[in-house]
Amino acid sequence: MEPDGERAQTVALIAKWRYHEALGFDTIAERLNQDTDEHPPPQPPGGSRAQGAWSTSSVADILKNPKYTGYQVYNRRARRSRGAWNRQNPPEMWVWSTDPVHEPLIPKWMFDEMTATRTQRRGSRDGAGLKKDPRAKRTYLLRSRVTCDCGRRMMGMARKSGVYYRCHPAGNNRGRPDKHEGHPPTVYIREDLILEQVEAFFNERLFGAQRHELLVAGQDDGQNAKRQDTERRRQALRKKIADTARKQDNLLRQAEDADPDDPFIQGLRQRYNDVFNERKHSSTH
Repeated sequence: MEPDGERAQTVALIAKWRYHEALGFDTIAERLNQDTDEHPPPQPPGGSRAQGAWSTSSVADILKNPKYTGYQVYNRRARRSRGAWNRQNPPEMWVWSTDPVHEPLIPKWMFDEMTATRTQRRGSRDGAGLKKDPRAKRTYLLRSRVTCDCGRRMMGMARKSGVYYRCHPAGNNRGRPDKHEGHPPTVYIREDLILEQVEAFFNERLFGAQRHELLVAGQDDGQNAKRQDTERRRQALRKKIADTARKQDNLLRQAEDADPDDPFIQGLRQRYNDVFNERKHSSTH
């Protein structure tokens, strides 16, 4: 069942705040609660647990629900053993419908990106002010915006020589050396060097005399990369099809060489004949 117009606008707004402004669930909930008439909180089944306000979990439920992309998604939950509770499957195990089944409220590409980066800002507050800690003396200009090659957010730190951003994976994965295998013990980068590159980018790409030519060239590079990626996927699918055909030939060869009185082989041949006759009958109508 699709949400009504008011609900649909709220869902789209939540996705916009999350994707474009990188806001946390709690900050989004605070914004929505500023006008609950325009953004009515979700009502749980039966209404017995209704809070009358947006919560962090209600915002997270919307952003994690693939139905708002317009597609039907299967295998989101599964039971691991007999008698056990259904558990959430990871997104890579979901099965998506070939085409959308209703109007999307969140573009699928946006949902995929938010799903892939969901944990990158975990534990990070929104805003640029001091955190709620009496020991906090300063904040960092590029807080939550500097990412190491490993995908982790780099933490700000001040030294006499200046401000740095640091990635120290061992401190975040104690007891799990496999989580940062091959990573240097600590990676530092100076804030002033980052700002120099940011300023150069703006001067060249946004305000420079050649900004249009650079934009077009960047788009061409992006299209070339997309074509290369499409070709890689095509080759992978061709390889998979060829492998499937090879397996089918092996099965048919085994069936041909097997004992004709084997009950399994008899059933297999009968099923093959039934399917063949069904296709033949369909092709004549």
